[in-house]
Amino acid sequence: FVFPPLSTPLSSFSFYPHSPPTQMSRSSEDNGGIAVTHSYPPLLSPATPKSEKGSQVACSPKSLEIGRKVARVAPDSIEPLQQPEEFVPYVFMKQSYDEVDLLPDLWAAASSGDVARLKEIKQSHKNISLEEVDMDLRTPLHLVAARGHLEAARFLLSVVRDISPCDRRGHTPIMVAYNAGHDQVAALLEEAITKRISLAGTWSCENDPGTLVLFHDLQRLGSHLSHTTYGQTAWYTPMGRHNYDKFFELIAQYGIHVVSIQDIILASMHHPDFREFIAGQIQCEVQGASNSRVISVAGSAATAEEISAFKQQLVSGMSVEQIVLAVTHRITITLARTDEGDLATISYKIEPMPNLLRGRMQICTSKGVVLVGCQSCQCEINVLKWCFQRVGLPIIAELPDPLRMTGRDFVPAGPDLCFMGTGTETENAAVAHMISQDVFGTPRVAVVRDLFKRGSPLESHFKLISSTHCVLSDDVDLVQSRRLVTEYVVTNGASRFETKGGIEGVVLGRYAVSQRDVPFKEYLTKLGYQIVELPAKYDISLCVYSMGNGKLLIADPEVYEILRAVPQLPCEMKQGFFTGVAVNYQYLYKSSLMFRRPETGTALAVPPAPAVEPPYTTWSSIRDPNPRQTTYRVLMVAPVGFQSNVETAMDNFFMKHTTDTASEIEKRALREFAQLRNQLVSAGVDVVMFSAERFHGTPDAVFPNNWFTTHPASELGQSTVVFYPMKTVTRRNERRQNIMSQLQSVYDREFSFTMWETSDFPHFLEGTGVLVMDRVNKVAYAALSQRCYEKIASAWATKLRYRLVSFRAVDIQGRPIYHTNVMMSVGSSLAVVCLACVSSAEERRMLVDSLNRTGHTVVDITMAQVDEFCGNVLELASLDGRRLLVMSSRSYGAFTSAQREVILAHVDEIVHADIATIETIGGGGVRCMLAELF
Repeated sequence: FVFPPLSTPLSSFSFYPHSPPTQMSRSSEDNGGIAVTHSYPPLLSPATPKSEKGSQVACSPKSLEIGRKVARVAPDSIEPLQQPEEFVPYVFMKQSYDEVDLLPDLWAAASSGDVARLKEIKQSHKNISLEEVDMDLRTPLHLVAARGHLEAARFLLSVVRDISPCDRRGHTPIMVAYNAGHDQVAALLEEAITKRISLAGTWSCENDPGTLVLFHDLQRLGSHLSHTTYGQTAWYTPMGRHNYDKFFELIAQYGIHVVSIQDIILASMHHPDFREFIAGQIQCEVQGASNSRVISVAGSAATAEEISAFKQQLVSGMSVEQIVLAVTHRITITLARTDEGDLATISYKIEPMPNLLRGRMQICTSKGVVLVGCQSCQCEINVLKWCFQRVGLPIIAELPDPLRMTGRDFVPAGPDLCFMGTGTETENAAVAHMISQDVFGTPRVAVVRDLFKRGSPLESHFKLISSTHCVLSDDVDLVQSRRLVTEYVVTNGASRFETKGGIEGVVLGRYAVSQRDVPFKEYLTKLGYQIVELPAKYDISLCVYSMGNGKLLIADPEVYEILRAVPQLPCEMKQGFFTGVAVNYQYLYKSSLMFRRPETGTALAVPPAPAVEPPYTTWSSIRDPNPRQTTYRVLMVAPVGFQSNVETAMDNFFMKHTTDTASEIEKRALREFAQLRNQLVSAGVDVVMFSAERFHGTPDAVFPNNWFTTHPASELGQSTVVFYPMKTVTRRNERRQNIMSQLQSVYDREFSFTMWETSDFPHFLEGTGVLVMDRVNKVAYAALSQRCYEKIASAWATKLRYRLVSFRAVDIQGRPIYHTNVMMSVGSSLAVVCLACVSSAEERRMLVDSLNRTGHTVVDITMAQVDEFCGNVLELASLDGRRLLVMSSRSYGAFTSAQREVILAHVDEIVHADIATIETIGGGGVRCMLAELF
């Protein structure tokens, strides 16, 4: 919301549609500052009627008239009033006739501070609540706060559930007391709020009993939901307030108290650092342009001291309502200099912060609070930091930029284990950083990686509902392998040591990998959890709300019936249906945070963590004494951020243009990647998984074979990893330190040719993209191109003691083949090659002679089959020794039946998967996606 210039008429201006009338004026006392005042209608108007006992009643004549009308007609004949100004609270509707007549007496007792009468009403009329509301949603606590009745306030605080109810204008009793100048009552209310927030504490398990709910009250001061963010249906204020109240009534039945962020702010009014904190939240911008009322002075920028003094002066004149608004909104003030040289306000910009808790910018571990918001959320982070400090929880760490994480991916499972998901909102690198900083406080951290779909956070698919049971939902076709667990455990060494890689790395601080890429469901079963499965259409975080100790509030009736049908489920369930649009309940949940207290028996007694000893690797170089052409282990990188690469499209003519959005392309590529990975695992291939991130800027990261190769000791005398020079910058960025560090820790020796990238005359050699190796006979075939320079290829062959067979190859349109592996593949006894691509008869004869000398059967493919990636195939071995030829479904369909018969005479199985998006957009096939680990 942008405030108008001072010259704009202000008589009709207001902050929000439902705010109290607002007036703005220029104050001569504060050198042009803006004074904003909210008018608050008096609780007792001159027309307030008298009760039969002669005391004033804090209820408008209209409300009494409506209330008495309700009392005198049959309930079935009552039609609810639709307009907000005539909204009849449901408390009137549920009382018997005699009890409704008692309501004016309740207001009179509260208004006069008659504690004896309040006690009598509570004791004699069990169906009358001391939290009843009038037409303006004011409670008896509002009335005693307005009148300053200290003892009546003390009594009400001892019996009511909600100590900070909001009236229709967003005012709570403590705000009313502050505005009325009743400092003793305000101090009493502040003490009650402070006592409530002291119930918060660190917790170790999602099943620990809840003690306190902290929520962001969007109803205060008229804040509302944006239909562009939360759906086309606007938040209806009366219905929203009703859902708030109903939700908190339900959780109060479990002994859980409720405090809002606004309550914590109001309870901080006398904190010595509070005014400075508010001033720090206000951002000031100095404008140099002229204005009809304010003239800038050239060359006289405002100093930090001037701006600080201006903000302190502004804060000192704020009302209680403005203080709450200043803390829960982003406020930017545009300043300029007057002709007298003073700073003056041109305009305000006020933006609500509805995501204070919804964004889950915090993780509450057994050690304390970790703040995980980004730099752009600094205002929200500051508010959360203030609130957690007031609650008494230590801030133990903050996630640095540019790492991203959400608390919705964190699920604590007890003192020995926690789950941390990665996906759309939580990056692998962020989790790696947190593990290395040892912030989770558990000896085991199960990182649940959503490598394929990159969907919603972990809490939407997984929840602990008792000490032995959990609820799990996921995509039906990927339920076994969409989410994979890599478990980190504290090592025996007491000292910290150097981090080796990112989340895929084997060592992170005191932690090392104990298990890698275990299907989530399998991992849970091994731990001893009994899994209750829900269809993937349900967001578990919105359907199941845990109060701890197996006590559940179920918001969806279908989910309630599913859980009821589970035999011997050790849970106490209660249905909680919320009226109005669905977004109301979703926001109620997402804008609240449950604090819990650790309790014995709430967590599953998981088996002891397996011992992990140096060298802390989950895979190693193959120790076969004989040279081998194939491996049973490959490295794959999930294509997060996959899209068309403009740099590589210059000479990769297999890439095709598309009008699809980046999100659609990435989604399809991830699904294709998942299918290929699943088929490889099913065929007995060990797949080492890594993942790219969007911020890496590596659209071709799914093709890792180009920038490194590995060689066992049987081939080169020592196990060796080789790094290659890449032509484009985006491809060079794929050499991420986390992958390189793990490779370096596995292999005994490293060769690097990357210095050729930055030489005076750059040369490139893109790994097994351009080098098709016959490892047993130590022959390398290379089609020379812009990505394969003969000079560096010869240097590589000399270094690794290979015989180089180089030639020039073109596609069906006469353009150079950019990578050798799109037209040629060499296996143990089979070679797939397009001889027609080799235009030189001499080079073609040399190529055939070399293959014949090594005893390979040649399957000669056509140029048209090259376009179908028939040359981009790779022979692998399974863990049980079977020979596999891996290709895409597009390639498989392009081979003739006769060619497939020849292939199957040399391998035991053809494994193929549909990767149409990756082939079309990325210009690479299955072989490009697989980096062999020997």
